[in-house]
Amino acid sequence: MAEVAIKKRHLIDVRDCNGEPDQALLEIRYRKIRILPPIGKWKRYPPLELTVIHAEEATAPRNRKKISWKLITDLPVNSGRAAVEKLEWYAMRWKIEVALNENTGRILWHDATRHVQQFLATHSRTAGGSNRI
Repeated sequence: MAEVAIKKRHLIDVRDCNGEPDQALLEIRYRKIRILPPIGKWKRYPPLELTVIHAEEATAPRNRKKISWKLITDLPVNSGRAAVEKLEWYAMRWKIEVALNENTGRILWHDATRHVQQFLATHSRTAGGSNRI
């Protein structure tokens, strides 16, 4: 993508390695590509017209890793504004996925704890009041 001209610069809010607010200036490039289906499947599948969006910081910051995002989409990207829109959608999706993963772990732990408690309660009653399982 280095040969593609920068189509837009976009400032975003991020967090540094200490969790402190920071900003990053992204240089956004995009270009259309055409992906052919595997040999032997050309008759069943058409070529895909996709757009590659590359958002990257020009220089590495001191207090966090340099941002370098690469997205591939089949949605139309005809301007720098449209590319930023797709990046924002992806960022929101990523936040949702991270939140779901964090909460799923908590839910699973809570369920497992509850199941262990039920198991212990059931088996301690069947063992004649003894705490042995």
